[in-house]
Amino acid sequence: MEDLKVSEDYKKAFNYADMICSYAPESLKEIKIPEKQSSEFLKGFQDRITQYEKEKKKEAIKYFSPEKLREKYGLSDPEKDRTKSIEKEK
Repeated sequence: MEDLKVSEDYKKAFNYADMICSYAPESLKEIKIPEKQSSEFLKGFQDRITQYEKEKKKEAIKYFSPEKLREKYGLSDPEKDRTKSIEKEK
C-alpha cells in the first residue's frame, strides 16, 4: 500500500488557508497565488482553497435545490401536477 505523507510546508500552508477560509473567506478574492512557481507550501494552500470552493458549491446546491425553492415559495411540483391530471383523465 502506498504511504501517503505530506511535507511540513504543505501542512502549514493547508492550515493557514483553512484559517482564512473559516474566519475571513471574503479575503480569498484578494489573494493572488503565483501560477509559475511551484512548492509544497503553494500546493497545500491551493488545495485547501479548492476544497473550500467545492464545499461552498455543495452547500449552495443543498439550499437552492428545486425542492427547497418550491417549499420556500409555496410552489407545487409540476411533475406531481402532471401525474394528478393524468389520473383525473382516467
